[in-house]
Amino acid sequence: MSRSYTTARRFYSVDSEDDSGPSAKIRSVPQSLSNIPAGESSEPPEPIDNPAEVRNELTKSFVKEITVARNYLKSLRRWEYTQLGKLIGNGNDQRSIGDGSRFFVMSYNILSQHLLTMHNNLYSGCDPRALNHNFRKQLFFSELEEIQPDILCLQEVEESDFYKVHEPTLFLKGYKGIYKKRTGDKQDGCAIFYKATRFSFVDKLSVEYFQPHIPLLNRDNVGLLIKLRTNKFGAGRKHTFVVGTTHILFNPKRQDVKLAQMQLLLAELDRFAFCGLDPKGQAKYHPIILTGDFNAEPHNQLMRFFSDGFLRTELPSSNSFSFREKAIDNFIPIHTGINDQSQHYKLVLERIKQWKTHRRNEFQLDSKVYSSLVNLYASDSCPSDLEMTTEAAVDSDEFLPRTTTPFVEKSRNKLISRSVTFSDDVDPDVAGPSALFQSFSKTESVSGPDVSAVNLHTQVDPDEHAKLIEEIVKTGTRCSFGSGEISHNLRLNSVYAPPLDRGESGDTACTTKQSCWTTVDYMFYSKIWNEQYKKQTEGKLRLLRRLGLLNRNQCKEMGPIPNLAVSSDHYSLIAEFVLK
Repeated sequence: MSRSYTTARRFYSVDSEDDSGPSAKIRSVPQSLSNIPAGESSEPPEPIDNPAEVRNELTKSFVKEITVARNYLKSLRRWEYTQLGKLIGNGNDQRSIGDGSRFFVMSYNILSQHLLTMHNNLYSGCDPRALNHNFRKQLFFSELEEIQPDILCLQEVEESDFYKVHEPTLFLKGYKGIYKKRTGDKQDGCAIFYKATRFSFVDKLSVEYFQPHIPLLNRDNVGLLIKLRTNKFGAGRKHTFVVGTTHILFNPKRQDVKLAQMQLLLAELDRFAFCGLDPKGQAKYHPIILTGDFNAEPHNQLMRFFSDGFLRTELPSSNSFSFREKAIDNFIPIHTGINDQSQHYKLVLERIKQWKTHRRNEFQLDSKVYSSLVNLYASDSCPSDLEMTTEAAVDSDEFLPRTTTPFVEKSRNKLISRSVTFSDDVDPDVAGPSALFQSFSKTESVSGPDVSAVNLHTQVDPDEHAKLIEEIVKTGTRCSFGSGEISHNLRLNSVYAPPLDRGESGDTACTTKQSCWTTVDYMFYSKIWNEQYKKQTEGKLRLLRRLGLLNRNQCKEMGPIPNLAVSSDHYSLIAEFVLK
């Protein structure tokens, strides 16, 4: 059901100038939350006559501190509107959205407690009370209650927390969730929750960045893509769209690994969101919302690749990193079938054949056809018609992993547990791909099913390969390998890229602190090519507003995170869309 635009979320003021808003209530807030007193006293302790009463007072004091901190944060994060959002907010352009579905999306790296404990030196400046696992969980759910997103994309979700905490709690609030754990022995992963009253589950695709015997794809990072359909009551049309989230490798020295992961993600997104070809034979896609922690700053060429759709890999970036210095022609080997256009090229050819045969603009390939033409390793995958919710027993045999392609043959009741070691003279985070490949090939050890025995086609017939490329190129579709230029055609645009009506126009917005306050978290949404105007424009999916981020000075005022206002070491991304 549609909600009033001006009261969509209770705790964030829509009109930032309203004297009754958050800023009016907290004018006495300290300039820095790090200076908020913790209730400690330098006076010597006195005998406690009534311990229960003292505990009560301490609890009240703590709650008050949290309230002050949360209110101060709310006063800094204000809604920023697109032109369409302003018109709708003023009640002037309701016809533009018609019977479209409006919904809020929230993306959040919630900070794995295991990783916090492993790297506790990074949080030495934080209020120790804010690092407590139980406190952070409660604060996280309070943050959700304030926003009440319709779709929630999470990173660094520990598997035990997903099944024991997040899924049961959010299920009671009307959400259904899907989870993808990082591969190997990692404890966390990505999750997507959605309001079951608003959307129906259609399909899912796990994306694994560990691919056996590929030097640049030897890390346990993952992504998760799901396909949803809007629930419309009455005569309204149902719309299908794709939501994805990912967590890309952190290591700033390995831009090459990050690019390989991103290109693999884009290729999987290309096949998952595909919904047909236009009259000119160009691919069409369902609307896409892609979120995550990409561990790359906005000026980084990797993020420009996402937004621009194009990257020359032989040119050095602003940080003097040259992919060509690493002697890499293909970040992803040819045998995977992923070309420079970030597509599974055999799928591209099959799409064209189907289109020419049936002359239908909207179609999807059969799942068996997909499987036979995709040469990627997947350690686990759930049947597309199943959802991981508390409605079914988690330990049910139905939820045991099964393979997605004929190239992977393993027992359904075992997950791969890998132990990859490197020779002493090779640093996996510094060595070039050549040295890394030699070390990786010689020292890899695997417990569980032998990855080396996995039947992935690693040999390519040059003649057949050239013939397939020629067939594709003849249709007017680009297809190349090792050209020094990579691209994608998904037309992804960052929700937080344009300044909109931000007060400090041009000031750097931040999502986390690394060497300094910066942005590494993103929310993208897809646009379409408008032939009439010869440029990208919004299609069925349109952005209405986003919740503004803090600039660097404001982040310094808030103090280190996690704190009593923020449950993670990242700030969340929140936006409202309309799909029509």
